[in-house]
Amino acid sequence: MYNYFNIIKMAKEQDLTFLYESQQELLKTVRELANARKEVKESEKVYALSDLEKIFRVSRRTLFTWKQKGKLTFGQIGKKLYVTQQELEKFINNLNKGGLKNGR
Repeated sequence: MYNYFNIIKMAKEQDLTFLYESQQELLKTVRELANARKEVKESEKVYALSDLEKIFRVSRRTLFTWKQKGKLTFGQIGKKLYVTQQELEKFINNLNKGGLKNGR
């Protein structure tokens, strides 16, 4: 027969087992994310809009015009907008092909 203290001890052991298993799952997920992050290539570098203003010597309004016309795609992290290296290269290739008239 179980007494009160044995029941408490078993409950704590089950809780600890659950916590340990949860911790192990969390660590596994963190390791997977860390490994995935290591695999990110240089092509995943991102540029803030202020960087693009300097690179292309244009205003922020011009960047938004390009976005509106579908010439340039922005990503967003929180409130900050950015452009990936891959998207920037695609945009530059389109510029070289005459994809924008008068730079706009």
